[in-house]
Amino acid sequence: MTQVRDIMEKNVITIDYTKNALDASVILKEKEISFPTKKADLLGKLNPEMFNSNSKVQQYYDTTPIKCKVKEEKSIYISAEGILQPCCWVAGQMYNWYHTPKGSQIWSVINKVGKENISALNYTIEEILDNEYLNLVEESWSKSSCNEGKLQVCAKTCGLNDAFAQQYL
Repeated sequence: MTQVRDIMEKNVITIDYTKNALDASVILKEKEISFPTKKADLLGKLNPEMFNSNSKVQQYYDTTPIKCKVKEEKSIYISAEGILQPCCWVAGQMYNWYHTPKGSQIWSVINKVGKENISALNYTIEEILDNEYLNLVEESWSKSSCNEGKLQVCAKTCGLNDAFAQQYL
C-alpha cells in the first residue's frame, strides 16, 4: 500500500514496508515527488527563522556564552568513518543534507587542519587531541557572531538556554 499525503504544502509519501528502494523510487517518479536537496529549496517551507540571519534565534546564537558539556566531562565522539569530533552534534553537521557538500560551518574549521588529520584511522586519539582542531573549535566560541565564525551548532546545543539539558538528567 502506498499513501501520498500533503503536509505543510510538501508531498510526504509512506511506502509499505514490503517495498524495496527500487519500488520506492518508481513510486516517487510516478507521483512526481521530489525532495529538497539545497537550502534554497527549503526557504519559505520550514521555520522562517531557520535561515534568517536577523532573527531572534540567530541573535541568541550570536550572543550566548557556550558552556561545552563534553569539554567538562572530557569526552569525545568518533564518527563511523573514524573522524574525531568533540560531540555527535558537531559531527552531525559534517553532512547536513541541506548544505552543499562540505558547505556547513564546521568544514571551515575542519579544512584548517585537514579531515585526514582528525581521522582515527590515520592517527592515534592522543595525536589528534594534540593537534589544533579542538582548540580551533573552542576558539570559535569567542567570535562575535556565527557569521564571524562562532560555531552555531555549539551555541545551539551548549548555549545558555540549553534546549537539550533534559537528556542529561
